[in-house]
Amino acid sequence: MSELQREELDAKLAMAEARTDARMAETDIKIVQGYVKMASIEGKIDALAGLLNEKISAMAITIAEVKAGINNLRTTVVVTAISIGLASVFGIAAFNATVLSNMLASFESGKNMSAAQAEVQRQLEATAVLLDKVQKQIDQAPAPAPKK
Repeated sequence: MSELQREELDAKLAMAEARTDARMAETDIKIVQGYVKMASIEGKIDALAGLLNEKISAMAITIAEVKAGINNLRTTVVVTAISIGLASVFGIAAFNATVLSNMLASFESGKNMSAAQAEVQRQLEATAVLLDKVQKQIDQAPAPAPKK
């Protein structure tokens, strides 16, 4: 066997490189929207870089929206906590006012009952005095004459 000459080796390498370039030029690359034929590997890399930039931009927008949503949620939680606290305080105050009002009404009712009982007692005593007078008059009256 003979050794390869430098020119022959260069020619074989150039032919292999040309075949590889031809294969790469016709290779399809899958992109999210479908298949796109690229003229060369550089075109494919550029397309992938563009697609990645679009995806990163979309992710940045989504992250900004999530942050805004979290800030809104934080505000909602704080307002809700304050509202619950105020509602609890006002509810307890209303309950206490109702209990106090009922207790005062019961006390007033007892006072009115006491006054009514005193009035009944006074009338009972007056009736007893009148009854004693009537009894004395009956006892002092002459006995009726017997009928013949």
